[in-house]
Amino acid sequence: PNPQGSVHNIEVRGRYAYVSCYTEGLRVLDMIDPTNPVEVGAYDTYDGPVAVFAGDWGVYTGLPSGTILASDIQSGLYAFRFTPPAATAARPTATAAPTAFRLLPAAPNPFNPTTQIGYQLSAVSHVTLDVFDALGRKVRTLVDETKPAGSHTVTFDGAGLPSGIYLVRLTVPGLGSRTMPVSLLR
Repeated sequence: PNPQGSVHNIEVRGRYAYVSCYTEGLRVLDMIDPTNPVEVGAYDTYDGPVAVFAGDWGVYTGLPSGTILASDIQSGLYAFRFTPPAATAARPTATAAPTAFRLLPAAPNPFNPTTQIGYQLSAVSHVTLDVFDALGRKVRTLVDETKPAGSHTVTFDGAGLPSGIYLVRLTVPGLGSRTMPVSLLR
């Protein structure tokens, strides 16, 4: 995330803080140790230029279903389901080597039948890049392997899938995941 980004609102549920960060989207922090919060999830809702009062303005976590709502004033309302990462024996500390990853906007989006999905890694990492339908069912695994640091691009071929909104999720074990919507139009 952008350390200069502005926080608009925060909701805390259990050990997790859900942070609405304008142009940085929705961030999920594990607050089990409040002196060392760890980002365990991020959902980019805004794909425009950095601007004042743009992007994710709010987050709401109080739905009985567990669904998280994020409102982006430019592009609408997003519904997410956050699955906490599996517990690990050791948590990263402030002295751990910094590592980061980023899911880049799909191009084109909307698409028919293919789109390019990019991501960046700051270190060698095992990554999975999965595609889910609107009901949360996995429809494709695009990547499930160790990749070197740097920029990567993969093609998502929507052949055989119906028109609709799909969620692309990039996961790096130990660091969390990034999710973005893509629209397949036939």
